[in-house]
Amino acid sequence: MFKSLIENPSRGPIIYPKWPILPLTPLFAYAVLAYAERFSHEIALVTPAFYVAWLLSAVIVLALICAVHWITVRFDAHYPWHVEVKRRLKKQFIGGFLIPVSIAFILATCYFGYFSINIFDTIWLKKYLPAVIVFLAIVNLIFSFYGSFVEGKRKIAAVEGSLAVPAMRPVPTLTAKMELDERQELSETNEIMMDAVVAEPVINAAWLDMACVFCCHKYYYSVDFEGNIDAWPHHIQDSERLLPATHFCLIDRSFLINFAAIKNVETDGPKVTLIALLPQVVQGIVNTYRKAAVEDTQQPKADIPKLRNKAKAKKKLEPDEFVLSVSYHKKAGFFAAHKKFLDSLRGV
Repeated sequence: MFKSLIENPSRGPIIYPKWPILPLTPLFAYAVLAYAERFSHEIALVTPAFYVAWLLSAVIVLALICAVHWITVRFDAHYPWHVEVKRRLKKQFIGGFLIPVSIAFILATCYFGYFSINIFDTIWLKKYLPAVIVFLAIVNLIFSFYGSFVEGKRKIAAVEGSLAVPAMRPVPTLTAKMELDERQELSETNEIMMDAVVAEPVINAAWLDMACVFCCHKYYYSVDFEGNIDAWPHHIQDSERLLPATHFCLIDRSFLINFAAIKNVETDGPKVTLIALLPQVVQGIVNTYRKAAVEDTQQPKADIPKLRNKAKAKKKLEPDEFVLSVSYHKKAGFFAAHKKFLDSLRGV
């Protein structure tokens, strides 16, 4: 986990405000000292040794905050909250809590060692360690809530901003004719009112040039009909709402397919539906997975999903052809939408 973060230290899209860190650092340090030492504030503020302890405590607190901030912004890039919450919580607990606790212990040990004092003979483990644990829990909660809040707002804004703005049909002008009777006039008026309120969404033509949107190693990509790959800024659920259902269908959790990119469809038993894509599209997807497998130091042998290696149900599909499997609960919706798309091409 940490090897991949160090080798690829990309920062996430969330920018956490830094202005509260410096002014709050001495306050947190003072609170920790007051809790652990139970000193008199009047006496402490006139004792020079107290300011030395306060300064060193502030340095430790600042180091812990910076450690949590460093690991959080990089987890935002590799393990976004809205993609995999459970996995992110586990890694945030290890990287944002256990590691900083170890850092605090090491720094405190060095501090007491400078004065030739064994940390286990002090009150640090009994008093300071619980305070550090509570402090780190608060810092992680602040970063987590802020990151989830900003991420949620950006996700909503991205969807709303990308959705096509409906264009209103021009309202036809009513030309009065003396020959129309009252019923015809009423019918035309109703038709005008319906035309005025019915809106047709404008479909971005660039979307229809995309053959597939897919997820590969926690990142999202789009591939066109020539096999060219581009980064895609929306996750699969948002993409399903964004792209027109007349041309695209979500076949599983990782692939959103343009019907025009499908070469063949074949059923392999009552529960299995296999899709073969156009060769250029397949090449783009396969190259993306191979590149990601090489760059991913955690899973260097990650297989390309759904590679067909058996000569079963090969009426239309080749034995070693790259295919995608439609999720069983999406099978009925896929066939209905695919049929509607083919009918629209035939003008039915």
